[in-house]
Amino acid sequence: MNLLQNPRFVFTWLSGMTLTLGFSIFFLSVSWLTIDVLKQPALLGIIMTAVSLPRVVMMVFGGVFADRFQKSRLLFLTNLGQGVLMVAVVALHLADAYSVFALIMISIVFGLLDGMSYPALSSLIPSLVKQDELQRANSLFQGTLELMFVFGPFLAGALLTWGGFGLSFGTAAVLIFIAAILIMPRLIRDSIPLARAMSLSHVIFDLKEGIRYVSSTPILRSGTLSIAIVNLFVMGPLIMSIPILVGERGGNAFDLSLIEGGLAVGTFAASFLVLLFRSVHRGRFVFRVLFLTIGAFFLYTQAQSIAL
Repeated sequence: MNLLQNPRFVFTWLSGMTLTLGFSIFFLSVSWLTIDVLKQPALLGIIMTAVSLPRVVMMVFGGVFADRFQKSRLLFLTNLGQGVLMVAVVALHLADAYSVFALIMISIVFGLLDGMSYPALSSLIPSLVKQDELQRANSLFQGTLELMFVFGPFLAGALLTWGGFGLSFGTAAVLIFIAAILIMPRLIRDSIPLARAMSLSHVIFDLKEGIRYVSSTPILRSGTLSIAIVNLFVMGPLIMSIPILVGERGGNAFDLSLIEGGLAVGTFAASFLVLLFRSVHRGRFVFRVLFLTIGAFFLYTQAQSIAL
């Protein structure tokens, strides 16, 4: 059966795309809100950490939850919760009642829910397609999700420029609610796992097993450490600094969308370059790219204007 003739895969695929697009719009909008409305660039790091750190932490536990609950039901509930949070942000905008505490709390809960849903979404695909279709399904799924991260900033910038924060957060809410509807259990009809113990001791045991496996595998250990270092010292500061740079240089929301969209385009293009260099030594290739990344980051720090 063709992948596009598999309704369960199509619903999951469309849900993943709309959810990613909604998350991308939310992330850029809340960044610009902090710079343009609250006028507190120093607070941006706290808000971004409030989204990212709980998301990363919950991803660790999200895999455990995904193994014990029906994945479509877990995704439906988490997406529904994220949609409700977006409605709360829209309500704050309409009431002109933005507050630092409210944004931080909403960001924390949003990150927790997104971190719980991502492992379930990733592990759902193998249960929906045949073994010989899995590679094509994963390529299509992950590739289009990367595209949503490309389109998201541009769409968010257009929405903020033409309609303001109400339209931007409202669009994110609609997209996330659509994602929840598309992933409803009655549409996906994925299997319900057998009842398994969910005590704290069982969760800790599963986590220890995962950590032990990664630690005992050299390529996983070095890869995980490299990813952590790059995100902590390069990508994290880079992403956080972009809205601050745009605000200090007198830019607008559309300028912000162009820069963040350009970063996403570069990431998407790099995934194709990796495919072209499949014959090279992967370890040596990654080592060289990391040095090029550091060099590009240094040039970025020397920028004196938005255009440069």
